[in-house]
This record gives sequence, C-alpha cells and structure tokens, in this order.
Amino acid sequence: IDSLASQILAQVADAVGQERSLTVLGDALGKLLSLWRDDTLLGAAGSAHVLRIVEAAFVQGLWLAEGVQGPNAPVDTERLRAFIAIRDTLIVDQTPGQTALDVDELEAWEAMKRISLSRTAPPGLRGAALGVLWSTGHWSSSQDAEEEARERPQRPSHPSIFGDFLAGLFALAREQAVATEGLIAAVDQTLASLEDHEFIESLPSLRLGFDYFPPREREALARRVLGLHGQEDSQPKQLTGKLDHSPAVIAQGNTLDARLQAALDHHHLGPKPTEVSDGG
Repeated sequence: IDSLASQILAQVADAVGQERSLTVLGDALGKLLSLWRDDTLLGAAGSAHVLRIVEAAFVQGLWLAEGVQGPNAPVDTERLRAFIAIRDTLIVDQTPGQTALDVDELEAWEAMKRISLSRTAPPGLRGAALGVLWSTGHWSSSQDAEEEARERPQRPSHPSIFGDFLAGLFALAREQAVATEGLIAAVDQTLASLEDHEFIESLPSLRLGFDYFPPREREALARRVLGLHGQEDSQPKQLTGKLDHSPAVIAQGNTLDARLQAALDHHHLGPKPTEVSDGG
C-alpha cells in the first residue's frame, strides 16, 4: 500500500469526497477501515495513507447520511451497513491505544441527532442514527440512553414504520438494546396495541430487526417478554422456536377468527369459536 505514489492515494481520497451514493461510500468505508485495522498482507494496517482515505470517507458518509430523504421509505440494509461503518469508525477512534483518527466526534453526534429527530428521513435510518449515538457513548449514562430510546417506540402512523425504526436501532445498538428492560417493555406494549392487519404489515421489518440478534440474545429477549406477561416459569423456546406456519398466516388466521366472532356476536349466534373447538 505505502509503495503507491502519494499522488495516486490523494486522488483516491478526492474520489471518495465526490461519491454521491451512501451505499457505495459505506461499503468502501467498511472495507478500508478493516484493512487499516487488520491487514498485514498488503501492508495497509496502520498505514497513514489508508487512514487519510478512511477519514475522507467518514466525513463524506456523514454528509450523505443527512441527505437521505423518505419518511415512508422501507428499511434499506445497505444503508444500514453504511451507518455501521460510520459507527465502527467512531469506535476505533475512541479505542485506547489505537492511532487517533482525525474525525470530529461531536460533529458526528450532532449529525446523528439531526437524523434521529428528522421528520423526513427514512424510519430505518432514524433508528440507526439513534443506535450510533447509543453505541458510541453519546449519553453520559446508560439510563439516559435507555430513556431516550424508550420514548421513540410509540404507536406510529403506519405499522411498517415501527418495524423499520427498530431494524435500524437493533442493527446499530443490538447489545445495548438487549440489556435494557424499559425499551423492551415499550416495544412489547406497542406491538400489543397493533391490530392483526397492522401487525401483518409490520412483520417483514420486525423480522429483519430481530434477525440481528444471535440465538443467545434472542433467548434473553424471550425471557424478558415472558416476564412482562407473568410467565417467568415458561420456556423461552416457545417464543424462539420455529413455527409450524409463517407468522403472517397465523396473524391472518387470528383476523379470520375475530371476524367470525364479530359475526356471531352481531347475530347472537352460538358459542365462541374456542368453545366450539373445545367441545369437539
């Protein structure tokens, strides 16, 4: 790496500064940061030339992240990876004993705060921005961070927005989220308030968000949810195990049951569907 002419590397840094795609920029930043930290084969580890490009990509990434608009845009996993690269750059800069990067932590936090509170940014990126703040120590205490995160999962104007927001938050602050109680309780309460058809709409993004948790953390979340419903003695596998049918099919079945019960009640006919089933 260092054998390349500094002029060529300067041109690469200039090209980074002109990139207009957040997904392309984020992919490059993630790879460059990995090379700078770990590569010995090419001689990129600790290279001042690579560091210069990482810093340029970080600055451009912040600018591009703030420019993404679309209050109803679906979650974009490639853009989430760009936020992950930005977060990882900040974490490297905060690591004791690591070569300090010439990046402005306060400027990055201000950008993430603006995105997290924006009414025009995609909900997935608003959650991701909050996750960057949480996972890079923006708040002075874990209680402050949890309080900030807990206030966000309120009943949204559209069900999918809620799942998109959580997908972004969990992608960037998975470890912090699983360690909290208030946030999980707020999420559980919001999900319980959704109608069946709303839950079906939110399922794809919800599944994406919870896919970021490895099996052990999923089990910890399941125990937390069971405790919220007074079922501490129940096995978490009943929530984490595979279903015989897809969640969408189950939710649609519940919707059909509700319609049937409403029709029976309206015409004062027969027992409840569960009673018919139990009675054979």
